[in-house]
Parts: sequence; C-alpha cells; structure tokens
Amino acid sequence: MKTALIAIVMAGLPASAQYGAKDGEWRFYGGDAGTTKYSPLDQVNATNVKDLKIVWEWKSQNFGRRPDFKWEVTPLMAGGVLHFTAGTRRDAIAVDAETGETLWMYRLNEGPRGQIVARVVNRGLAYWSDGKGDDRVLLISPGFQLVALNAKTGVPVSAFGKNGIIDLTEGLTATW
Repeated sequence: MKTALIAIVMAGLPASAQYGAKDGEWRFYGGDAGTTKYSPLDQVNATNVKDLKIVWEWKSQNFGRRPDFKWEVTPLMAGGVLHFTAGTRRDAIAVDAETGETLWMYRLNEGPRGQIVARVVNRGLAYWSDGKGDDRVLLISPGFQLVALNAKTGVPVSAFGKNGIIDLTEGLTATW
C-alpha cells in the first residue's frame, strides 16, 4: 500500500528538472539548478549538423605568466554573454556570445598568496541574480578569495564583503 501511495504522489509531481536550461541560458555549471546539462534547443538537428561552421574563436594563451595547457572551463551564458575564467590566475572574462568580442576582464592581483596555492582544474564561475537587475558573477581566486563582480561591467560589487571580496581563509591558520 505504501509503495502504491508513493507512486501516485510522485506521478503528480512535475518533472521540472527534465526541461533543462531555459531560453538557451546556461546560468549554472550543469546548465540549470538541477544540473541536467541539457538545453531543449532545436536549431541543430540530424539534417543540418554537417553544415555547422566556426563563426568565431577566443584565445586564452595571453592570460597568466605561462600558457594554461590544461584549460578546462564550463562557460556560463546569461543575457547573450558568456562568462568564464582563463589563465593560471583564473581571470574572469565576459564575451559577447554572438560575436566573440571580449566585453570585460577582471584579474585579482593576489601577490604571493595567489602563487603558492596548488594549481588545479578550475571549472569556472557562478552566476547570481536577484531578478531585478542585480546580476553578479562569482569567482573563487587561486588564493581562496570569493569575488563578486557586476555581470555587466566586471567591476567588484562594493557592498559584497570588503570591496567585493571575502577572504575564505579568514579565521584559519595560513601563511601567505
């Protein structure tokens, strides 16, 4: 009886995670809050995939003191803008999704603090919006600082932490 009741209740619940990212936006690492890694776009299909062409390229080799040979990042897409990180310093980048033009770049100079941390694969940024125009890009720096940037300008959000930055190691024993 319990199994039948659970099945009836579950059948009545909407399966919203199956719909994936909405309107071509990819505001989360996995596409949507359910990490479905799916977008229901239908522009590309079995009949036209062979006709796809590269319309622009963006190069990351000039970010950091040396090329990042293991550059792996998941770009976010919000409002026609791609947001991602580049280089060994994890600079935050905003690029026009249609043209490939770099709109802004943010680099946090952490000095020795940012150089002694282990270099690990960085999946990128997070995107946050209050739905009323306050859109932010969130970055974790190599030196473990959380930075909130205005998504339109790349300028740190002064009301967040101390001038846009929260030290994630505060209160921990660390020597930089």
